[in-house]
Amino acid sequence: MGALGCLPVPPTSNSNLMALELDMIQCVTDGCKTLLLTDTTGTYADPGNLTGWGLPNADIAWTDNASVVITITTPDEVQHIVWVQQDLGIDYTTDLLEFPITNVLLGLAVDETLPEGVYETELYLVNDGTEFTLKRRFYVLCNMQYKIDSLLVDYVNSELCNEVDNRKIEDIYAVFLLWRAFQESVACGAEDQADDIYCRLNKMLKLL
Repeated sequence: MGALGCLPVPPTSNSNLMALELDMIQCVTDGCKTLLLTDTTGTYADPGNLTGWGLPNADIAWTDNASVVITITTPDEVQHIVWVQQDLGIDYTTDLLEFPITNVLLGLAVDETLPEGVYETELYLVNDGTEFTLKRRFYVLCNMQYKIDSLLVDYVNSELCNEVDNRKIEDIYAVFLLWRAFQESVACGAEDQADDIYCRLNKMLKLL
């Protein structure tokens, strides 16, 4: 799932576009230097996707001349307006609605990786007085993912070489169980629980 890869998170949104509900995923790319926001709303289908683009919801052509503003709040609680575009000029039937948010757009140096922690994104679309706002909360955890992956490698190597430290193995198991619980908490939108597990993981990894 790499750096929590493209982890889906239950959205918070409001819209006056009939039953349409925008959805998106956020991926960490470019060596943890870029956030890639990608629309995953899809087309209307009954059954299957009642909140997608197309009749009886808003037509996908709505995006052709829509304007967009994207705001991201970083783990230090600083808000950044990272994308302002007056006319998307996109053919939604053939093109993906994607927004690469680089480290530079978030006030970092070109070689800096994204800070670890909780991010909040607000996507605002408007066209001819019709508007839509989608808010997402997600984690960027490149370093934590790397440390956990490294622990697994250490465990496998110690097993192969018959150099098992039982105490450390217990700690590694505990980390993996917490990591799994964290992923499940994020996926179901249990924010307080996810935040608590995240803090516990950070403390444990510092001791290993």
